[in-house]
Amino acid sequence: RQFDILPITIPDGSVPTLDGLSNDNGYTNAPLVRVVWAAQDTIPVRLLHSSSNLFVSFSNLKYGGVRASRQVGLRVEVDGNGSSTPSIKDRGFFVDEDGIPSQEVGTGLSGMAVTTTPSAGFSAIVHRSSNTWNAEFRVTQSLLNGWNHAARIMLVHDSAEWPPTATSTSPASWAPVYFG
Repeated sequence: RQFDILPITIPDGSVPTLDGLSNDNGYTNAPLVRVVWAAQDTIPVRLLHSSSNLFVSFSNLKYGGVRASRQVGLRVEVDGNGSSTPSIKDRGFFVDEDGIPSQEVGTGLSGMAVTTTPSAGFSAIVHRSSNTWNAEFRVTQSLLNGWNHAARIMLVHDSAEWPPTATSTSPASWAPVYFG
């Protein structure tokens, strides 16, 4: 028997409240990705499209130590061609446990670099509890080269990455998705 595994399709849903709680009804039918943190510990991530934005919900994130806060992020190869290095169109969206957002852009040469001029259209909210924290992103589809097309994504939380074999320097190792 032969079968094909299709890329994750990110559907339309109702607009979630960007509050970091990640419990809105819009996420109910959104695809669930589990980023493996430890042998029996995972980070649930949900993705949905609504009102010209991609919403990403991260739950059960781990705090950093006294000296360093941890961050969570999404890298996107906007044209989905699986290139060997990120192009200048590719983007990364991050927030740390203290709620400080940052962005990356592809260098076109060797990987992704934090940009000193982040693009408008990215918002991130963090909700902290005693043992874990959650994050919620809103990324305008104009930063993703529009909607209804193939792309590739990589999810990151400290040293945990999804897909597990992904590297920040190679979009070919990122997961194929379909925006739409």
